[in-house]
Amino acid sequence: AAGPTEKADLAAAFEHSVVESLLEKLDEALSREPVAEVVVAGGVAANTLLRRRAAEVVGGRARLTMPPLELCTDNAAMIAVAGVLASPRTGGRLRQSITIDPSLGWD
Repeated sequence: AAGPTEKADLAAAFEHSVVESLLEKLDEALSREPVAEVVVAGGVAANTLLRRRAAEVVGGRARLTMPPLELCTDNAAMIAVAGVLASPRTGGRLRQSITIDPSLGWD
């Protein structure tokens, strides 16, 4: 079983890979089709590595707009509630309480 260090290393490597993949596409797009502004928004824009690297990749080629971190939210919870309400298994009703653990592990 992987220990905490190995798990952290795997998570960091995954984050780096995803960020670089996204920004490689952005770099190629800016090279092909110059634009005045690039907007990075949504839940993904809360990622500090993405924010830092996006600024580096965009450089002076365009204006980079990123909302403040507190406005970079993910709508996964809203989608989950919509799914519960639409599900025939729930009869369109929400439970009175739901326990959420955002740090739930894979173990």
